[in-house]
Parts: sequence; C-alpha cells; structure tokens
Amino acid sequence: MAFLNKIGKKIGNVAGSAADKAKDLAEITKLNSAISSEEKQIQQNYLEIGKLIFEHDKDNPNSPAAELCRKILASQQKIEELRQKITEIKEDKEDEEQAVPIEVGAPVVPDAEPQQTADTNNAAENLCKNCGTENPENSKFCLNCGSPMVVRE
Repeated sequence: MAFLNKIGKKIGNVAGSAADKAKDLAEITKLNSAISSEEKQIQQNYLEIGKLIFEHDKDNPNSPAAELCRKILASQQKIEELRQKITEIKEDKEDEEQAVPIEVGAPVVPDAEPQQTADTNNAAENLCKNCGTENPENSKFCLNCGSPMVVRE
C-alpha cells in the first residue's frame, strides 16, 4: 500500500509541476503579446515622426533629412505618373467597349440573318449572327469573335 501512496504523491507532484509550467507559459505568452503591442506602438510613433519631419523639411535643402525627402518626393511623383497611366488605360478600354466592332471580311449587321454558304446542307456547321463565321454545331461561342451562338434544336 505504501508503494501506491508513493506513486500517487509522485503523480500529484508531476501534475502540479505541469500545471505550474502551463501557468508560466500562459503568463509568458501574455507578456510577449504586451511587448509586441508596445513595439508596434513604437513603430507607429516612428512613422508619425517621420511624416512630421518630411512635411516640415521637404522643401528645406539644408535639412539632415533632405536626401530622404527628395527620394520620397520622387516616389510620390512616380506613383502619380503610374496612376495617370492606369486612368488612361481604363479610359482607352471604355472607349474601345463603346466603339462599334469592325470584323475583317464580314460586315457586322445587327439582327441580320446569317449568311448562307455554298454548303447549306451541312448540319454540322452553324453561322455566327455577329460575324458570319461557320462554327461547329456544338459551339456555345463563335470561334472568330467570341459572340454567343444561338442554340439549334
């Protein structure tokens, strides 16, 4: 019986030690989280200081931060140029979408009947209503212009 009591005490001591270690680990994790939060706050404050110095010294060539201010101004100018290019691309795309499509080889006639070819008996082909291109019967979109095909029944 003494043997079992000894084992029970050892198990109790080990369990207590494990609980203490778990508490310590939780406390360390909590403290590390607090440290991380403070470090983030420091970084944010550094950023704010940098912005203040930049705004104050960006036009002062004698500032100790003059070179860095010039680099920031150059980057801001480059960003503005890139944004302007994006705007131009978007405007060009809108203009293209509004323009009437002109297909080479076949006139675009809205709601016109498809052009008949010499082989009108070939049921495996159907014509695109947009550009007149022959497409396989099971095509859902025109292979030439990408327009949706009318499903034959």
